Amino acid sequence: MLCDKCGKEIPKGSAFCNYCGRKVTINTTPQEKTSEIRNDGLIPKKISYRKKIIISIALFLILCLIFVGYLIAAPYISYIQAKSLMNNGEFDKATQAFTNLDGYKDSDELINETKYLKAQHLLKTKEYEKAIELFINLVNYKDSVKLKTESKYLLAKQNSSQDNYTLAIEIFEQIQEYKDSSNLLQEANYREGVKQFVSF
Repeated sequence: MLCDKCGKEIPKGSAFCNYCGRKVTINTTPQEKTSEIRNDGLIPKKISYRKKIIISIALFLILCLIFVGYLIAAPYISYIQAKSLMNNGEFDKATQAFTNLDGYKDSDELINETKYLKAQHLLKTKEYEKAIELFINLVNYKDSVKLKTESKYLLAKQNSSQDNYTLAIEIFEQIQEYKDSSNLLQEANYREGVKQFVSF
């Protein structure tokens, strides 16, 4: 604290100046004001630094939650997309998508289901050779064995109707017990014999 008259430093809380004896007024000096301002300035800085730390930690935790959420949600989203592809008849894309899921939920089983649905589709669209190949790969999945035989039967009939008797005979010999394959085999043999005879 400074004396108003002589300007010398006097102890804080003094009523009179020790040097000139003048009565001291309670006004604070500019120096004290600046020190108070400095002190006041430090408090907000400390508070803002703490706030920054808290905000940083909160942001880090939010990012961690988003990342974990993504890890959980991403396979589920891919799984839903793969099922949608399967239901829309995009069998090759669906098979690849289920394969990429690497055992998530029942994706391994759905790979077989997708192949089975594709084989059924090929059977309906009269692409018998491709259907047979898929049903063979499916082994005993659902009624794949029966549908493989049906595909062969229809392929043999198709060949027979197109005068490809040799191929028809070869297929009918594999499935002689299925439906009327035995009779159709005899018919194909007869037709092939006639064809051979006429060609001489």
